Amino acid sequence: MALLIQLNPSDFKRKVESPTHGNMSLDVAVQRYSWHARHHIAQIQSLRERMGW
Repeated sequence: MALLIQLNPSDFKRKVESPTHGNMSLDVAVQRYSWHARHHIAQIQSLRERMGW
């Protein structure tokens, strides 16, 4: 987060390469990472509810 808040808006248009998703803008990569993290949190919460933890 500390790195991301220091970037300029134009930096988010730069391309990055993912081994699984290929080339994409940094903006898309951050969005995908954010979704991915929320998805895992939802999975963990669901498991906790099912198991009564």
